[in-house]
Amino acid sequence: MIKIAWVLFVIISLGLLTPTVNADESSCQINMATLTETYFNFVEATPTNITVQFKTQGFRYVYSIDGSEPKVNQYGEFLSVPVGSTLTLIERDFRITFSALPDPIKNKGFRVSEIQDNRFRRKGIATNSAFMVITPARNQNQKTGDRAELRFVEPTVEAVHQVLQEQEVDK
Repeated sequence: MIKIAWVLFVIISLGLLTPTVNADESSCQINMATLTETYFNFVEATPTNITVQFKTQGFRYVYSIDGSEPKVNQYGEFLSVPVGSTLTLIERDFRITFSALPDPIKNKGFRVSEIQDNRFRRKGIATNSAFMVITPARNQNQKTGDRAELRFVEPTVEAVHQVLQEQEVDK
């Protein structure tokens, strides 16, 4: 029994299996408010990357881009992540990952996954995820290609296609 629990722990830790959320736990979708209230001062996008600024106080994270050597963030640090890359932030009780969307929409944004390990509080493991889709800015005052908007949708290819179709209609 202990061996099975250990194997499941390793599989979940490596992100090979996403545990299901208990019915009584909140499983709300990740959105911009989640990111800015919990992790960053702000999140901005261009058509080719996202830029985040870490908070100036509170938690610090161990982070890695595309499996590079892990680093501890500095307060107020800016970090730019190209579309198609993977950014992983780890703190003692949780992990948030920005990873590439599946083909054929790989260059349209990120899958954002958050895993909170509340087992020490006897509440289990909670997961949240969403697709963060990068779309051209709708503000006419911005230069084309300069800035983009981030839209958060349910983590399905169909939801991303709907956003992209809306984008085509807006043109």
